[in-house]
Amino acid sequence: MLAKKKEAFALIHTPASAVWGQELALLVETEASDTEILFESSDFTPVKETRFDDVGLRVFTILPVKEKNGLSFSLSAAGEKKNYTIERCIRREADGVRAGSGDMIYIDISDKAAVVDYLKWYVAHGIGKLLTVRQVYRWGGQRHVNAAVWPLFTALCDALRIDYVLISDGRDLPSIATNPTMEMMTGERFLGRQLHERDGQLFYWGPDPREIQAPLDEFFDLAARLGREHPDTVEGAMRPFNPPSPSCTVGATDGTVSPRGTCLACPL
Repeated sequence: MLAKKKEAFALIHTPASAVWGQELALLVETEASDTEILFESSDFTPVKETRFDDVGLRVFTILPVKEKNGLSFSLSAAGEKKNYTIERCIRREADGVRAGSGDMIYIDISDKAAVVDYLKWYVAHGIGKLLTVRQVYRWGGQRHVNAAVWPLFTALCDALRIDYVLISDGRDLPSIATNPTMEMMTGERFLGRQLHERDGQLFYWGPDPREIQAPLDEFFDLAARLGREHPDTVEGAMRPFNPPSPSCTVGATDGTVSPRGTCLACPL
């Protein structure tokens, strides 16, 4: 859940730790786009401020200059000063491990406001440092590519030091043409694109991946789902079914296996 108070500015999240020798990104939200914010600290040195005035966000990049516990800094604007404390400064060697979340699949990535809110929620709860972008209509609801989303998204990820990847999908017909292009996704933190693993080929679209043509996956999956959700109103001849396993004798009176796609005893 993302809640917002009406105030001149707010720090979205105060990290628990800073890493010695590494820059730290602070996300700040402002009520007015022209708000000027002053950063002050004897424990950190400011590196830069990146402004996203059209969505009321700022990213302050800072670097610890004291290796200790209880590092402090303050932000001031509109006659108000707020003090913050980061619990500790630690030494840590780079291990190459990236942890994050794929929950972005549940929002409409063609909606600029929804994408910004998701990023604020992600930072506010300290979810991780890796975002997975994936469009699927049944969960996110997008029906088109909004090119205006991606310059903002990539710039925010770059400023916040969040890596991101694109899972290219197309399992639903309404969103089959809504994958962002590589040009849209390009940024300093972009790790690349991969096709969804299509695990359904092995488990519910058929036993042999060679039998499946990618353009037919969407039709098969959609028809199977509608058959599950509306069994009384979908014509049985138009409803795909799992083929039974070689040892299955359910539904076959003579002990043989029913032909592919006709076994009513083993529905999806």
